[in-house]
Amino acid sequence: MFFYDTEKLYDLKEVGKRIRQIRGDYTLEELGFLADRTSKAAVYNWENGKSLPNKERLKVIAVLGRTTVQWILFGDFSDYVQTLFTVDSSPYSDIKRTHAVMDKKELFDLYESAPEELRQSIIEKVVEESNQKKWSYSDAYQITKYFLEIADNVLVKERNRKITPAISRFISEIEKQNLTDKEVDSLFETVRLQIKSLRKHSQ
Repeated sequence: MFFYDTEKLYDLKEVGKRIRQIRGDYTLEELGFLADRTSKAAVYNWENGKSLPNKERLKVIAVLGRTTVQWILFGDFSDYVQTLFTVDSSPYSDIKRTHAVMDKKELFDLYESAPEELRQSIIEKVVEESNQKKWSYSDAYQITKYFLEIADNVLVKERNRKITPAISRFISEIEKQNLTDKEVDSLFETVRLQIKSLRKHSQ
C-alpha cells in the first residue's frame, strides 16, 4: 500500500490565489507585517506560487482570513480532489510518479490523452464518491484508489469501443508475432504512412 505525504499534495499556484483572496484590501507590506513581520517580497512570492509560508505564518494568515490552514493549502474539498487529478498540477504529477511503478503508466497515458470532458466526468465521479464515503483531505490514498478504478473502467471501455472487430483481429495477429516494442512502433508507423498515402490518392 502507498501512503502520500498529504501535506505536500497542494498546488502552490492555487495556494497563492487563496492567500491573495485573504489579503483583500491589505497591501503586501501590511499582510507581511501581520504575518510575523515578513517582507513584501515574501508575500509576493506566496501569492505567485513561488514559495509557501511556514506553518506559523500559515496559521496567522488563516486567522486573518477566518478560515483554516487546510483551506489555504487545499481549498474546498471538491477543489482539492479536482487538483489531485488535473493533469498539469503538481499533486497529479506526484500521484502519477508514485503509481508509475505499479504498472499504471498506460492508464495515466490514456487519461492524459482523453478529451477534457471525459477527464472531468471521471473527476466528478470521484468527488461524488468521496463525499458519499465522507473522505477527507487525509484520505488521498483511498481517493486515488477509487480514481484509478473509475479511470480504468471508463477509459479502457472507451478505447475498446473504438476498436472494430477487424482492428481487433489485426492486433491479435501482431501479438502472435512476439515483436519487440521497437518493432511494433515501426510497424504502426508503416501502417500510418500507408493510410496517409491511400487517403492522399483517394482525394
